[in-house]
Amino acid sequence: MIGCVGQVYPCWWDTRTHIYSPLTTEEESRYGLQAQCEIPQTIGRLYRLELFSTEIAFTAEGLFVIVDYINDPIDLRLQSKAMDGIPDAIVVDITEKLVGYV
Repeated sequence: MIGCVGQVYPCWWDTRTHIYSPLTTEEESRYGLQAQCEIPQTIGRLYRLELFSTEIAFTAEGLFVIVDYINDPIDLRLQSKAMDGIPDAIVVDITEKLVGYV
């Protein structure tokens, strides 16, 4: 999960390959993951962070476990340039949000 100026970018992150893929709306509904977006929003507000990532595991029992609360700074390498980078569209959107914020 990447948080940027109140916006949340939910992604799957493969622990073996370290490859990100955006969470689709269909996957969010199918697995009941809607509440997960509230977690990084709360972390951002509490710690007054405008850009950070957090790792949240979803257990077989349906629980959210925050594995890594705050990654700051975050790796913003483009996936088109580095296989384990963040999807390009997300980095572009983050950049636009930060420019608007500043």
